[in-house]
Amino acid sequence: MRLLDVTDDTVNVQKSLLEELRTTACVVKYSAAGEELSRSALPPLMTVALHPCGHRVLLRLLLPPTATEEVHYLEPEDEALFLPHVANQSSSKKTAELRRREHLAFLRAPLLTLCGRHCEQLARSRCGSKVLQAALLLWHPPALIRCLARLVAGLPAEVGEEDDEEERAAVEEDGDYEDSQQGDYDHPEEEDEEGEALQEGDSEAQALLAELAEAEDELDAAGDRKEEEKKPEVALLPIEEDPVAHALLKKLLAVELALETGKGTGVDQALWESPHWQPPSISKKGKRKGSAKEEEEGGSVSRQLLRCLEERDCLPQWLRRNRPCFALAELFKVPSVSRSLFTLLDPHRKLLADQASQHVGGKLLNGLLIASVE
Repeated sequence: MRLLDVTDDTVNVQKSLLEELRTTACVVKYSAAGEELSRSALPPLMTVALHPCGHRVLLRLLLPPTATEEVHYLEPEDEALFLPHVANQSSSKKTAELRRREHLAFLRAPLLTLCGRHCEQLARSRCGSKVLQAALLLWHPPALIRCLARLVAGLPAEVGEEDDEEERAAVEEDGDYEDSQQGDYDHPEEEDEEGEALQEGDSEAQALLAELAEAEDELDAAGDRKEEEKKPEVALLPIEEDPVAHALLKKLLAVELALETGKGTGVDQALWESPHWQPPSISKKGKRKGSAKEEEEGGSVSRQLLRCLEERDCLPQWLRRNRPCFALAELFKVPSVSRSLFTLLDPHRKLLADQASQHVGGKLLNGLLIASVE
């Protein structure tokens, strides 16, 4: 993390540290004979996003520097390591913001692809949900927002041309950035001394090394299988009742509410002032931006969630549960969708009134509907 913060040679850092994270496929190990020995359960970038320490590297890039003062994802003893140092600033050729921008451009395409493919697993993970939330709030990618909305509403994920277009756009942006970096630093290719030694060495020694490597891979594969067999199967809550996914959804809706009303926290203001921030298709006071096509596609979690709830017609199921009612209450507070949600809830007023005495979420939502009528 400190290298990402202070190293001007971002190209070298990306090649040595970040390049292996760009793959969104699982890592496969093969024997010397070409047989598949093992396959990792998750891509490297996904492993980092779910790791208690690794996800902090991604948050360091995704969160605006001023927002990190309020979002405490570092341990207290680690925060001193990341305080700005005047000595480094005086000798640096790049600003910290420029270094962050270059690293974000390098990781944006694989990160968005990863979030789309593993949206549910990230949303259920305490570490992964923070990465997913930061990516959504920073870029508001329409395809990823649709994916999350469909997931929460219980609809099957859809993979269409728009997802491919979004990924291609991110790749093109990344490619433009890489082209602009050519010539900034001269990196001569280092010769692989170990590889040359093996090529010049005795053939018997090469065969022995291959056998040892194959035996090691087989032991690793056997250990991975044993670990997987030990893991007990755990029944997952429905996604709308999962506490981590619920907290993620409430935060995203709260940010959209703050954006429409213009009443954001310090973290929200820092995000809006970031040069990387791409606003959703809702402006302040609930007025829509862009053309009718942009409104239809939308980059708004609240609007996409409302459409998915209409498509599935799952409100009777949601109204009988506590956390979904809290989520609907947060959705009802967003000015641009409150009227449409009221129309959607109106046929279920009797059911909601009955559930108001059963759980706190139903009581809160019922109170909001009554207050809106009055």
